[in-house]
Amino acid sequence: MAATISEPGFYDLDEATYHADKHLASTLGRSLSSSGAKAILDCPARFAWQREHPVVKDAFDFGSVAHTLLLGLGEDIVVVDAADWRTNAAKAQRDEARDAGQVPILVGDYARAVALVDAVKAHPVAGQIFDPSKGRAERSLYWIDDETGITCRGRIDWEMSNALIDLKTAITAAPQRFSRSLVDYGYALQAAWYQDGYEALTGERLPFVHVVVEKEPPHLVAVYQVDADALAFGAAKASDARHLYAECESNDEWPGYSTEIELVSLPAWAR
Repeated sequence: MAATISEPGFYDLDEATYHADKHLASTLGRSLSSSGAKAILDCPARFAWQREHPVVKDAFDFGSVAHTLLLGLGEDIVVVDAADWRTNAAKAQRDEARDAGQVPILVGDYARAVALVDAVKAHPVAGQIFDPSKGRAERSLYWIDDETGITCRGRIDWEMSNALIDLKTAITAAPQRFSRSLVDYGYALQAAWYQDGYEALTGERLPFVHVVVEKEPPHLVAVYQVDADALAFGAAKASDARHLYAECESNDEWPGYSTEIELVSLPAWAR
């Protein structure tokens, strides 16, 4: 199969091709995403294993369906008329859909995803952001990092002329909890990562905005712009990840935890 990604730039790809990361020209090699950057900082050995053994979870399907319904792009959705996945018939439909590159979802969860999307559209700010005339969805970008020479990739949920937008479904959209998520879930790193990629290809560094919507009714919505301090933190983490990845790739060594006996202490909060 000919390479789909021949050089740095913007590409319209399906999700499967993007996540597979196996359709790049030999001159580009494999690429590192922001999710991969978060994983390799946690543990290179786990990153290397997960890259060859991608994880599929039912919880991911709900987010994928919400993205598809709101953004208008994504894999085909298969609604399974069952209360849960415990029956053999439901499991068979789920597995068949995944094998066909589709996204399975229970009928009740689908109704919840529709209500979630309606809440986003009804929000006075988020609804304007996702106006189809004001942006474009799910464009993939590939660029070469100047410092390390590695190929990086990203997939922008919603691209506007004046901002890059990321849609998040969450248990809570409360500001104090989302502030923690900038660190706990690597959202600050992700924001800087996408800014870096967009700037590398266009010369322009755009603000990064998260639209966060709660998974459960009443599906409260909040819109957050990542501030300068958080972006600086994320940029430092992104740089660390790229350098670590470059080193691991160069040596083909993906270390796990220490091979020595390490001394551990109670955390500060416990003392």
